[in-house]
Amino acid sequence: MTLRRLWSLSRFAVPDFALNIFWQGIFFYNLFFLTEKVGYSLPTASVIVTIGVAVSAVSDVAVGALVPRSGHGYARLIRWSALPLGLSFIANFAPFPVGQAGSGVAFFVAQIVFFICYALASISYVSWLTENVVASEDRTIVSAARMLLGGVAALLVAWAMPVVSAMTSGGGASSYTLASALFAAVACAVLLGSVRGTGDRPAHAVSAQSFASSSLGEIFGSRAFLLFNLAGVGIGIFGTSIARSAPSYFTAALGDAGIGSALAIMTAAGVASVLGWAALGIRTGRLSIWSAAAALGLVVAAAFSIAAPLPATVAIGAFALLQIAASGANVSLWALLPDLADQVHRATRQPLSAICGATAFCQKMAVAIGTLLLGASGGIGQSGGKAAILSAGFLYPAMVGMVVTLAALALYSRATRR
Repeated sequence: MTLRRLWSLSRFAVPDFALNIFWQGIFFYNLFFLTEKVGYSLPTASVIVTIGVAVSAVSDVAVGALVPRSGHGYARLIRWSALPLGLSFIANFAPFPVGQAGSGVAFFVAQIVFFICYALASISYVSWLTENVVASEDRTIVSAARMLLGGVAALLVAWAMPVVSAMTSGGGASSYTLASALFAAVACAVLLGSVRGTGDRPAHAVSAQSFASSSLGEIFGSRAFLLFNLAGVGIGIFGTSIARSAPSYFTAALGDAGIGSALAIMTAAGVASVLGWAALGIRTGRLSIWSAAAALGLVVAAAFSIAAPLPATVAIGAFALLQIAASGANVSLWALLPDLADQVHRATRQPLSAICGATAFCQKMAVAIGTLLLGASGGIGQSGGKAAILSAGFLYPAMVGMVVTLAALALYSRATRR
């Protein structure tokens, strides 16, 4: 593999940097913003977020079905989605002056609009990627590049969101609106520039058959695809529990001044591990690193939970290990998805966007389930108190996620060996 080839492949990962600015901003700070800055109780905020994500998950299926019928290429759809995605991202960090009930509805609507726009951009991107990068080794390399750039975006958001907020309006609710506007501007510019001038052809047309339960039944009729997505749901629950609890945990352990640095260390550890996971995946197989990462995450989460409360520096190290585990699992997941999508496409003749939309639906449901379980744990938010946060009850949903992942991977391995 020449450096020129590596550079050529890496350009396919650039849109993921922009998409991860949006995703990680919501993932890290949406629930934190509602509980710590707007003042909702954790159960109320988690219900708002969970319902919003669950409803928007249906949009993934709809978007996946409608994209081929649009007659437009995937790159064009990515460009069209950029501005609405940026504006809806900002709306998720706007303290609406309409009372708690009214602002709850406003946040709910803002989430749904954001996730619909995100679905259009991300499903078009993954479909565009699947059509343009076809070799398994190339897909592993692109997956690693995506994880690296996505990790850099996460690192940037994790560290800079509270820093920029503190510089603007003293870290209050309105300061997060200004910070989110800055990040949205950067992400939109990158998203528009990264697919400009790339080859683009109309998405595969679908038959006149309505994309209803029969089509979903065909896609999920593949046992391997079903188990793959179940394992992905487990990782999604794990990642949601860790990312959405980390800001509250570090605020309790270190105060507002230390949250950005702690999140940056945690995220940097995940980014630094990506190349190692990718190299190991090429050598030993992508499925093996997924299993290893899931086992690592389960062991660290269990040990953290038993030993809690931990000294702040040790807790940062534990969060870093959890992030490394999440990175390994995601390298494998996103490297395997294009191959599996191709197989399902050949077997069912369903469009790639619909297949990727089905996976996106599962990922959104994982976020919804993870957020709901996190709310039930009562371990974050102002209402829980510092002692409740430091007791690390948020790790129980994370452990549930990893158990689901390991069980699904064992069944997936058996299904693919037949």
